[in-house]
Amino acid sequence: MKLIWPLLLTIFLCSNLYAQDIAKEIIQVSTLSKDQRYHHWAHKFINLPYGDKGPLGEGRFGEYDQDPLYRFDLFDCTTFVETIISLSQNNNYDDFQKQMQDIRYQDGYISYLTRHHFISLSWINANEQLGYFTDVTADLGFRTLEAQAMIEQANWIKMHKIDRIQIPNATFNQRNTILQDLRNSARHLPNRLATLDYLPLVTLLKNWGTFKNNVSSVNVVNFVRPNWNLRQTIGTNLNISHQGLMLKEHGQIFLIHASPSGGVKKELLKNYLLKFRNSPTLKGINLLRL
Repeated sequence: MKLIWPLLLTIFLCSNLYAQDIAKEIIQVSTLSKDQRYHHWAHKFINLPYGDKGPLGEGRFGEYDQDPLYRFDLFDCTTFVETIISLSQNNNYDDFQKQMQDIRYQDGYISYLTRHHFISLSWINANEQLGYFTDVTADLGFRTLEAQAMIEQANWIKMHKIDRIQIPNATFNQRNTILQDLRNSARHLPNRLATLDYLPLVTLLKNWGTFKNNVSSVNVVNFVRPNWNLRQTIGTNLNISHQGLMLKEHGQIFLIHASPSGGVKKELLKNYLLKFRNSPTLKGINLLRL
């Protein structure tokens, strides 16, 4: 136990030094076009590990999750997308930090309960209103469908396990008390219906050439599972299971994403989709043009 704080201090100092390098690099690449910046930053983090516990939190003053507000050594699928968008759309580190706050939290207010935990419920709508991307799923010349899911926010938090509480040096009993407080604080959160358009996987694969010609060069791709039944395991249904960056390169469409199997990786989007052509739950994709 005595080694924890020196270890945390070492991690903090190393992370801070790396952040200084990132700050310099943001300025260095600011003369590139926006698409070139997306390509630069997305490729920079390939092969870094996946953080399955949620790499980001509310920082050292967080009430329930004191993981950092931003980092560059560990990602899950959403924090990877958020980080690349914020790095690519800004010309200095201060503005990057501000956008990370805005993209992750309702009205930019940092707290666990105002974090955009559900992509289709609040993350897409809030950030499209801020102008960070545009949903173009229905604009590609194909018939789209609508994916629904009833998001039970209070029940989702009620089902949280104790490892959701990320407070350094807190004892098990302290973390359990904090978890109960979080559950109590979330009891008022309503059930809300989340909807989004998606391009069916069958249609997409059958018309791949047309899709490749029609789609823009840089997008967020969301993998859609309509009314995905997870209530017994996490307390709510969902309709998005994963997301990443879709980039056009040399006539091909690539997916760069933080994956539980292999960390940040790059692969052909079509090859990735073919793995799911017989999936009973993954039915298509939603696209956000950057």
